[in-house]
Amino acid sequence: MRISLRTILLAVTLIVTAEALSQNADSLLTRFKQQSGTEARATAERFLSLVEREGLSDGKVELKPDCSAESIRLLTWYWASEWYFDLQDYSNSLQYAKQAFELCKTAGTPEIEADICSIISILHFRKTDYPQALKYAERTLKIAREMKDRERMAYSLNTLAGISLASGSAEEGKKYIVEAIRICREDKDSLKLAVRLGMASEIYQKCGNLEESIKCAEEAYNINMQMGLPDKAAIRLSQLAAAQIAKQEYESARNNLLKALPMLRNCGNKQSEGITLNQLGDIALHYEQDSLAAGYFDSALQIFTQKGDLYNKCRSHLGLSRALMRDDPKVASSHLLAYSNLKDSIYNNNLVKSLNELHAKYKNEELARELDKQRSNKITLLIICIFITIILFIAIRLLRRKLYRTMGSLRETLNSLKEAEKGLERGSKDKEDALPDSNWLLDAFKQEVERRMASGDIDLQAIASSLCMTRTHLNRKIKSITGKSCSTIISEMRIERAKRLLRDERGKSVAEISLLCGIEDTSYFISIFKRITGTTPKQWRESH
Repeated sequence: MRISLRTILLAVTLIVTAEALSQNADSLLTRFKQQSGTEARATAERFLSLVEREGLSDGKVELKPDCSAESIRLLTWYWASEWYFDLQDYSNSLQYAKQAFELCKTAGTPEIEADICSIISILHFRKTDYPQALKYAERTLKIAREMKDRERMAYSLNTLAGISLASGSAEEGKKYIVEAIRICREDKDSLKLAVRLGMASEIYQKCGNLEESIKCAEEAYNINMQMGLPDKAAIRLSQLAAAQIAKQEYESARNNLLKALPMLRNCGNKQSEGITLNQLGDIALHYEQDSLAAGYFDSALQIFTQKGDLYNKCRSHLGLSRALMRDDPKVASSHLLAYSNLKDSIYNNNLVKSLNELHAKYKNEELARELDKQRSNKITLLIICIFITIILFIAIRLLRRKLYRTMGSLRETLNSLKEAEKGLERGSKDKEDALPDSNWLLDAFKQEVERRMASGDIDLQAIASSLCMTRTHLNRKIKSITGKSCSTIISEMRIERAKRLLRDERGKSVAEISLLCGIEDTSYFISIFKRITGTTPKQWRESH
């Protein structure tokens, strides 16, 4: 009993709070209609603050200092429409939305016009005025495409899918919802994606693709639960149940609906509550529980009569005609007649014509967008190819120019080397011809070796160059004079220098004398010394 009392108290508190807020909004809007100038602006700001406080807007709705009176009235009427839409008071919501639409012609922007058209479309849809819903949804999509506003595009596509579904053109509605889902997935908008998936579930169910319908509903339900939105998740359960009913999984469907129903009642979503009641009525009829079914359908009928929702009201009348057929045929017949009249008023020729025109137009626009995309891709590819060609052409020109310069430099260097070689040969020959005797060459060679010995840089090629000869020519000349090679003479000169140092520089070690003779390796020095003199440096020093 305690739990029941708490539940009742909570429900009463919510109703009282909602009623108080509604009366507050009504009071503010009534005063606003009668005011002008600064008074009207102040009242509008109070109403917009109420809108923000109740979480209807994404953020604070501010009136700019230079905002005209017409613009203030436009924004106020638009948010009044959103306010009553949230309360599911569709008549008041539509009244304010139409007033805002009239002002939008002179004081609006494309964004606000798209939003107003969108809510008018939804309101006509809820009131089962499908031709008007179609007209404003199409206008919203046109504005959104012109602005390239993906969020508004997805919203209007979802509405068009819903109109197609309700008017019996589920197959046509599939292309709208597929595009809407693609946009939401690409934009990573999980909240909107759940709504689109819910609509897709209903469309696939009508098309007979029950597995895809259940898959979409379950994904939407999981998204809403992960985001902590049980009231939205309850709607997804209702959509999931619709697919399960079509699949004849009645027990699973009933469990989901009974789970969703209290959640929908707690959050005050009468529209979805009525739909859920109709579904429970269908399941009760399947189990031949006519009295239970009639109770469900009658509760749903009261909700949809109050809401002015002819489409779902039509379903309630049909359900009641079937539920009462055995117990009260007369009342059942009256409900069947009401169903027939409503169905004829909903599905008229104008709607069918408008829908066919819209589907054909959408296909043409879709084809045009695809052609534009292909044309754009071709132009982009052509520009890239031209750019790459220009870059390659410039690179080849630069490389050729550099190659020509390099080849020219190499030719000049080669010619210079040839000239230098010829000059060197001529100089060597002239030098050789100019020598008074061969002793001059030997003395010059020894002097050069002696000069270089102390530094250890005894390079035959360098010595030959200093004497204007090649190394081979120098070696041949020295050998012809002395009978010894240049290397042998250099070794002998080193040993002679070593002897002098061993004799005169007794304080220096053998290793130091080896370095002064241009030999870094002491062992090698000792080996040469012994080969030439027959004794080691140390023995030679001791004997002299």
